[in-house]
Amino acid sequence: MVRKISIPCPEIPAQAENKGDTITRSYSIQVVTPLFGGGVEPGRNDPVTLIRGAGIRGHLRFWWRATRGASYESEKELRKKEEEIWGTAK
Repeated sequence: MVRKISIPCPEIPAQAENKGDTITRSYSIQVVTPLFGGGVEPGRNDPVTLIRGAGIRGHLRFWWRATRGASYESEKELRKKEEEIWGTAK
């Protein structure tokens, strides 16, 4: 059973200033697994940051592992490639 949320989506916030040290890319992505947005107040979307970048990266990282992970010989190789693509918190 799919749950439909009837809360209207807020307007897209204005673009942040690009300071020249970042690369901006745009993608159209259809979500096939639940992706939760929100803000500090439960049940209310944040009008500026509907979905945190970390949440999107987490989903992309999960699907990358699910579809590409088996092609690596070892967990060490997988982690090395994963860090090259998605970065690390170290």
